[in-house]
Amino acid sequence: MRELNFQIGDTLNLDNMMERFAENRLLLLNTGIFREADFNVKKWDTDSNKAHLELTVAETLPILPVPIFELADRNFNVWWKEMNRDLKRINYGLILYHFNLTGRRDKLKLSGQWGYTRKAEIDYKLPGINKSQTVGLGINVLVARNQEVPFRAFDNRLEFFRSDDTFLFNRFRSSVRAFYRPKLFSIHKFELFYHDNFIDEYVATDLNPDFFGNDKTRLSYFAFQYDFICDKRDIKPYPTKGYLFSTTLRKDGLGILKNRNAFHLSSRYAKYIPLSKRFSIEAIAQGRYSFVRKQQPYYDMKALGFFEDYIRGYEFYVIDGLDYFYQKTALRFEIFSGEINFGKLSPLEAFRKMPTRVYFNLNNDLGYTNDPYFGVDNPLNNSLLWGRGVGLDIIVYYAAVVQMEYSVNRLGESGFFLHLRLGFN
Repeated sequence: MRELNFQIGDTLNLDNMMERFAENRLLLLNTGIFREADFNVKKWDTDSNKAHLELTVAETLPILPVPIFELADRNFNVWWKEMNRDLKRINYGLILYHFNLTGRRDKLKLSGQWGYTRKAEIDYKLPGINKSQTVGLGINVLVARNQEVPFRAFDNRLEFFRSDDTFLFNRFRSSVRAFYRPKLFSIHKFELFYHDNFIDEYVATDLNPDFFGNDKTRLSYFAFQYDFICDKRDIKPYPTKGYLFSTTLRKDGLGILKNRNAFHLSSRYAKYIPLSKRFSIEAIAQGRYSFVRKQQPYYDMKALGFFEDYIRGYEFYVIDGLDYFYQKTALRFEIFSGEINFGKLSPLEAFRKMPTRVYFNLNNDLGYTNDPYFGVDNPLNNSLLWGRGVGLDIIVYYAAVVQMEYSVNRLGESGFFLHLRLGFN
């Protein structure tokens, strides 16, 4: 624990001051540096309108090694049912986070991964380089390779080709980025990328000539991306109050290398509405529109079914497209909120107390993708997607979220689905 005492003069009333304390507490927790943060008013002189405040924080480990043990498939459900729980489809390794490398809240991430995808990555972010702490910089370098590749989607299922003798898919990515934060909750990001990707000749010529387009085995290009983010959520991995708005403009192919031309706009709006002490609503809308309407490489046609961009009940499907839109809503009820104290059972003091929350949810999702090129072989493309169901969410350490859901889709299919999210990034 560290305690800081300081004095302020302010004309704020008590309610406004406590609201400001709450906002700053959440900012501290969302940095990843602290696991606890509390403000207390020790003395308040109403005549002079001065207050003595006490800030008590409990730090996480500044250096946090996080083991990698993850499924290579799009989600647990695909791995369990369609891939028959194949242990060859596991990624394992280690991520080393340093949340405060030089004492300026700069974050370093080093990653080494083996298994299904061999990968090495370095990412560094320095949030404030000027006096007012509004400008930041970052770099990223990633290399990855696979002996198996999903070479196309047919009937909205990925089809794979594997070679035990050679790496079929090799990727290199590097980027430099700049951040500008004019206000506390808003940020502008500017990032310049270089991509260099190789695919095996058999995949490019025999299995899917559209993988990179025109039987190409190499796709290298520069890209520029602009992001604007306004984030006023309370706890980022699982918010219950506030909102998030983000928009991205990305141009792939800057005229330097003549083998890539794409330009798209994507936006996301998420609103979190507390209805009472235990009830809240989550409402998310997200979409993408491509300004370049010509056919793109299959590799870059991903839309729904990957990462967090999925419709509940369609976890087994990929729904590609040039454009897409979806909305997700959930009515949440808090079942439990508190701490689990492991005491001396945990050798690390930072993990002896585990903040835990549990929610029951009613879910409803709608989505649509526009695919003018590959939709003939994939009947869910260019059609309305609807999924609904119930779920149980478990949140620990303000970072890890386990979601257990029973969902039904428009096809009448139903099932139990499991999702896991980590909020360290």
